Amino acid sequence: MQIYADRHALHRIPELELELPETKSYLEQALSCLSCKVFSPWGSALCAWFDFGKSEAIAFRADMDALPITEKTGAAYASTHPGIMHACGHDGHMAILLELARRLDQKEHLNHNVLLIFQPGEESPGGAKAICDTGVLEAYKVKAVFGLHLWPALEKGVVFSRRNELMARASEVTLDIYGKSAHIAKAAEGIDSLMAGA
Repeated sequence: MQIYADRHALHRIPELELELPETKSYLEQALSCLSCKVFSPWGSALCAWFDFGKSEAIAFRADMDALPITEKTGAAYASTHPGIMHACGHDGHMAILLELARRLDQKEHLNHNVLLIFQPGEESPGGAKAICDTGVLEAYKVKAVFGLHLWPALEKGVVFSRRNELMARASEVTLDIYGKSAHIAKAAEGIDSLMAGA
């Protein structure tokens, strides 16, 4: 199946943060044969627009970036970029969105227009805001955005969701902890930064 080929191909070419030329090129090529408008609203971001002549649209989003992790899986389709790996499932997210694009391409009528969004910088430094700031969601009259996350801890075949937002926010905190050294005989006069961090 093409979805597996896409996932394996994307897994081989992981890229970090906002600079994703190989990933973007692969996606553009995969979408180029479909009857959709393919465009980049910003940087490495990529969108595919399926116009069914409706007044509103829904959007589906996949993240594109990988993590600075050295792959040790031994998989036949392992990363070809040393020190970078799709360890968070974003290769799978993109492959699923490409498969959705192929299925949308076979449709003649839907209740909404559909915008597919491939987003860089999900891990860092925050690509979603940059895409939103372009005004693309307003321009295409998007009333809802849907995403997904591969979750290996769930039983095979199980889909988990909830009403309204789910995992729709980042909460990164940077904390500096300063200790105070002390002789072991006067430990109470010191500040154990490791304990404070824990």
